[in-house]
Amino acid sequence: MLKTLLKKELYNLFYSKMQNKKGDQRRSASTLVGYGILFALVCIMLAGIVFFISTAICTALVGKGNDWFYFSLIALVASFMGVVGSVFTTYSTLYLAKDNEQLLAMPIPPSKILFSRVFSVWIMGLLFEALIFVPSIVSYCLIASPSAASVIFSVLVMLIVSLFVLSLSCLFGWLVALISTKIKHKNIITIILSLAFLGAYYYLYFRLSDIVNILAQNSKTISDVFKNALFPVYYIGLAATGDALALILSAIVVIALFALVYWILSRSFIKIATANRGNKKVKYKKKQLSRSSVSGALLRKELKRFTSSSTYMLNCGLGTVFMLFAAGYLIFKGSEFNGYFTAVPFLSNFKALAAAVVVAFVVSMNNITAPSISLEGKNIWILQSMPVPAWQVLKAKLNLHISITTIPVVIFVVCAVIVLGIDIFSAVLLLLFSIIFVLFTACLGLMINLKMPKLDAKNETAAVKQSIGIMLAMFIGWVVILILALPYLLLMLFVSSQIYLLCCTVLVTAVTALMLYWLKNRGTRIFERL
Repeated sequence: MLKTLLKKELYNLFYSKMQNKKGDQRRSASTLVGYGILFALVCIMLAGIVFFISTAICTALVGKGNDWFYFSLIALVASFMGVVGSVFTTYSTLYLAKDNEQLLAMPIPPSKILFSRVFSVWIMGLLFEALIFVPSIVSYCLIASPSAASVIFSVLVMLIVSLFVLSLSCLFGWLVALISTKIKHKNIITIILSLAFLGAYYYLYFRLSDIVNILAQNSKTISDVFKNALFPVYYIGLAATGDALALILSAIVVIALFALVYWILSRSFIKIATANRGNKKVKYKKKQLSRSSVSGALLRKELKRFTSSSTYMLNCGLGTVFMLFAAGYLIFKGSEFNGYFTAVPFLSNFKALAAAVVVAFVVSMNNITAPSISLEGKNIWILQSMPVPAWQVLKAKLNLHISITTIPVVIFVVCAVIVLGIDIFSAVLLLLFSIIFVLFTACLGLMINLKMPKLDAKNETAAVKQSIGIMLAMFIGWVVILILALPYLLLMLFVSSQIYLLCCTVLVTAVTALMLYWLKNRGTRIFERL
């Protein structure tokens, strides 16, 4: 039975990508190859960034004999990324899976159900952790030329750290589950914590050069702190360099920690998994109901769906937060940006183009329409059976994306025009291009989700985080930006930036119009047949 449950979890993670939307046929070979190439490109890009960073740190530390210190830092970063990457899905995976009650009603020991869920969380954490550990090990091999035993031990340390990540993720997921049964507005708390994690990550990323210099200049002092105050991390780093005793001690401690966390989970799994979180008793109050248009009602329905899910908001609406952050950053650092353009007078004509690239890049990070069909799940028949045209349902999903994305875009454009001193004609073009690009990304996400829906997702996390369509929509948006921007490097001596931005606006408008036509005709027929 446990083998069957594990196979089911692996299917939900990976094998489901090989089935079509009806789940009874394999996808075509070209589609699978496309998925594989896209996934490989994403992994290579992320691994390349980690390789660059780890090489700088390794060069600063290994030359001074602090090999263990290098691996201790890598273990800390990998643990952080593994926990951040999996902790927000742990709660949904363990306690909110749609088949929890069905499995618990079967003659299956709850311990086996819990173990299979934990196994799924471990796989997710290991994938995030490996994106840090593997490039770092490669950097270490190229710079330090270690022995074969050291390389093998570093891989074993990666597996030990993955169990530590699993323990922390499960513990945090258990705490979130307990809190969710006691308090209201838990989505707001989840979003605040997530944004705090992201803020810390980007702060460390942009301070990377300073951090490397500090490590290089104070490696002896910092390593002494690790030995004395953070000795478990010290032993992890020592184990990765080939110390067998340190490896055994680290493994014993981590396994003991996991056993304790698993015992805590097993004691409360059934109670939390079957807790009633949504049906609270309310006292009926007679009040006048207000009438609403069909479009307004559908839009409110989409808005409630978006704001009721922290997973949906964080993974598909983060571009809105980044756009507001970019506007604030532009206000406080505007003099520096103006200084760059003033230092090279030739660049002063590119202010509007530079702002347009920033807008397009950040807007592409908002993928609100990309999982909107998948999130309907098995209840999609409700929308299909309503006495409203299918186009009106699709239009409500587009309007939600536009409403949430356009306001911060307009704020950024206004800040850019005022701070950078962009002329009126360029400002109007920038605003038009930005709004049309918002509509373009909304149509793109909805088209992809209509062609690649995931209606059999076991929970909203699977529909959002395990959907290749979201990643595809974002990267197609970035590719479009490159296609629009790169030709200007050849034409900049012959075409003014205003004329080029006007041409880009016309081109994106034409493509968006074709996409809207497809959605209104072909897209509605696809939706009706789902």
